[in-house]
Amino acid sequence: MLNPIEVYNDYVKKQAEDNKLARKLKNEGYLEASSAGMCHKKHYYRRTGATPKEIQLSSLKIMRLGTIMGQDFEESMHDYILSEANICKDEDSYKRPNSKQLGKYKVYMEDFLQSDKYMVGGHMDLLIVDTDTGKARVWDWKTANSFKYKMVFNGGFGNPSTNYELQVATYGLLAIDSGLCTEIEHLGLLYYNKDNSIIKEKVVPLEYMDKCEKYWTEGKTIQ
Repeated sequence: MLNPIEVYNDYVKKQAEDNKLARKLKNEGYLEASSAGMCHKKHYYRRTGATPKEIQLSSLKIMRLGTIMGQDFEESMHDYILSEANICKDEDSYKRPNSKQLGKYKVYMEDFLQSDKYMVGGHMDLLIVDTDTGKARVWDWKTANSFKYKMVFNGGFGNPSTNYELQVATYGLLAIDSGLCTEIEHLGLLYYNKDNSIIKEKVVPLEYMDKCEKYWTEGKTIQ
């Protein structure tokens, strides 16, 4: 008898494996921006082909939900930009299919960036560049349950992880290194509360740009 729960579980596993293979093919030899903040030794083991610890199905399903939410955010941006009121002919769009022109702003969505300088690559959720000044704003989508959400916005206990801050700063670093902008003037994490659907931004201090540059520069030298 067909079991729809088992079908979905198998689908999530397949999607995770397909995404893993796609990342490996596209980012072979480079570190992953999404792993910013991890111990450098973990990067070393990944680089040398060590077998990673198997991810539990429950974690895969949580990550899948985040992926779906991110796709929805991306579609909302496409829908807004391509609406009749905002559509603008973009002569360079064929060069970067995930970029669109909106007045004086260049918008990049789910764009893959890679740097030989820092030996890191990854998919940036959202970058908006003011083409008059070259300054840009970077956002990364995140999902969280109410407990995590409260920890982020109402103060957590102990020393909370700053991996997400380093991750969004990494995309800023890659955007500059790729020539998409000259300066980052804003970094933000957009949190979607999975329990009540509230969305709120956590502004990330720009000092994380220097922190992530130091982090990836050191990461290249780990043997």
